[in-house]
Amino acid sequence: MGMVADVVELGRAFIEADSQNPPGAERAVLETVLAAVGPLDPTSVTVLEPSPGRVSAVLALPGPEAGPLLAVNAHLDTAATADHQWPAGRADCRVEGDWLIGRGASDMKGGLASVVAALYAVYAEGGPACRVALHLVADEERGSVWGAAQLADAGLLAADACLIPEPTGLAVSVAERGVLWARLRVRGEQTGGGRPFSPSSA
Repeated sequence: MGMVADVVELGRAFIEADSQNPPGAERAVLETVLAAVGPLDPTSVTVLEPSPGRVSAVLALPGPEAGPLLAVNAHLDTAATADHQWPAGRADCRVEGDWLIGRGASDMKGGLASVVAALYAVYAEGGPACRVALHLVADEERGSVWGAAQLADAGLLAADACLIPEPTGLAVSVAERGVLWARLRVRGEQTGGGRPFSPSSA
């Protein structure tokens, strides 16, 4: 890959490493990202696996030994989908014009690919002016119990600033939906908001 990274090929590789949550299994995509970042020669790689297959990592990248620390935080999992909603296949990826299409292309394997490509560009120009840590976390789609919370408990989330490449278009967006208490009567079968396809949603 040299010191130039193809963001489309990175995105394709990350998408094809299926990490839908549930069931939750981030190892394949973590290994793919670590291989992509390897040529940047991380000074340390800390991997946590608090539950089988639920892996997160923190990478310290080359740069100043002291000074401010920028954390770049990206999650490895994607929301799940039903087969009938994704005719191309769960981990298939394709390019149509300017679009990279695949499960997680928007949230957030495209953002992760952009970050890795940007890091290559930074190092091609001589490296960052501050310390940089790359946080690769599991379980963002289902409560972060096995991901960011584990990094926090291990004391690995401290930073002076944080960049999270979620697909917001830099617009202010809702981070927490909050609670509305209401009493409704509907017909159908109960399901979660993140899985409206299973079972029949009321």
